[in-house]
Amino acid sequence: APQACGNTPMEKAKCAEWMAWAEAPPADAAQVLEEALSERSFLAAERLTLADVACYVACKQAVAGASLRNAARWLRQAQAECRRLAPKAAWPEPVAAGPQNIPGPLAASTNAPKAKPPPKQPEKPKAPPAADAKKKEKKPKAPKPKAPPAPAAPEPSTPEEACEQAAPLLDIRVGTVTKCWEHPEAEKLYCEEIDIGEKEGPRTIASGLRPFYASADLIQGRQVLVFANLKARNMQGFRSNGMVLCASTPDHSKVELLAVPDGAKNGDRVRFGDLKVVDAAKPAQVQKKKLLEKVIGYLKTDGKGTATVLGKHAFTLDAGVVSAPNFPDSVIG
Repeated sequence: APQACGNTPMEKAKCAEWMAWAEAPPADAAQVLEEALSERSFLAAERLTLADVACYVACKQAVAGASLRNAARWLRQAQAECRRLAPKAAWPEPVAAGPQNIPGPLAASTNAPKAKPPPKQPEKPKAPPAADAKKKEKKPKAPKPKAPPAPAAPEPSTPEEACEQAAPLLDIRVGTVTKCWEHPEAEKLYCEEIDIGEKEGPRTIASGLRPFYASADLIQGRQVLVFANLKARNMQGFRSNGMVLCASTPDHSKVELLAVPDGAKNGDRVRFGDLKVVDAAKPAQVQKKKLLEKVIGYLKTDGKGTATVLGKHAFTLDAGVVSAPNFPDSVIG
């Protein structure tokens, strides 16, 4: 089914990355899955996708043999969902994963002797009060006035409103690809070093662009847009610290890097039309509040190829607007 690879461009990209990762999982595969599943049930979407199936088949023994709670939960769900959706398929034999593999209260022996509490120390007698001591009367303190709480942002009533609230919290920066090379273990990935103006130096980022750019030379030296406040991930043993933004056809058969306007500088941050400019959220907040998921499905180009949120809030820099001239009315991810 088409949904098996994800519905949105973001889900499809994640699905492709995890499937490439599953082709040659690293030695610490179980730990990578444990971290990736700390706040989600499945790898690429809110339901089972081919990414979960591929990683389940490739990593089931590694996960079953590790004492990792999140990965064990995912393994049980993946096994059950695979058999529910395709009961006649030749699935691998289920492996045990659960509390018996996880140290903690559920795995502790019920016959273990309980430690005795330490004996109570006798209380020391209190010295009698001095004869001439006077009791001091405590005067009630006047309560300090509390500052009124800051008004909370109104709850969004539609997904579009949720997108408009979340978009300004994302940190999209201009960067130059200073180095690009083929990932040695994943045929769909390029490895890049991208300078986004940080004093720590260029970031390392993995992108699934090899099916669309025949040579790394076509990417190296270009200015691109980078999601800069995403949590870092291990991609086939390569540490990826962000995501490069591209425009694509709805079926993801054609992909092109977004065009940064001339004069833009590395580190320049994108703002979105008339949406309020605020400080970017921390990577942990982006993941916990699912900010990217609220926005990614509404990133698109308009009829002129201008990159927008919801088709009306243009990706704007001091140097001009961001675009994809060859991809009008297309998706961004």
